Amino acid sequence: MKSWSRALGITLIGLLVGCASTNYTAYEGSKVEQGNGGAKKTVDGVDIWTMGTPPRKFKVIGVIDDTRRDGWLVRANETGALAKKAKEVGGHAVIIFDSRSEIVGYWNSGESGTANTTGTIQSYGNTAQYQGSTRYSSSGSTTTPVRNKVTKAVVIQYVND
Repeated sequence: MKSWSRALGITLIGLLVGCASTNYTAYEGSKVEQGNGGAKKTVDGVDIWTMGTPPRKFKVIGVIDDTRRDGWLVRANETGALAKKAKEVGGHAVIIFDSRSEIVGYWNSGESGTANTTGTIQSYGNTAQYQGSTRYSSSGSTTTPVRNKVTKAVVIQYVND
């Protein structure tokens, strides 16, 4: 039982963590934009704009495509991955412009069951009589969709006047 639980745990961790990718594509252009304000949080010194734009001048330097298994554990790592990638390429902030969940498959827990047969055999010469019962118990299966969280964000640098 312990080895089965351990194998399931390792598999689930692999599904959650092993499928993350954060890719950066440079943007070519030099237009300076003026933002209007919005909602942000700061992660490791990088502003993550989840709604709106910064209320100051900025320029776009690239685009991040982030894909990872969807779930509460993964969501906690998403903004950290965006901040890390933005820092690597010289960005001051990211503006999230698309975030969605995609079904990429299904996970089925399977079904397990137990059958117990008990009874008594009585024999008379060359004749035997069996009297007994069979008890069957099972636990039903559960099918759960496996989802990827896909986030697209622009990496920006703040521009001083």
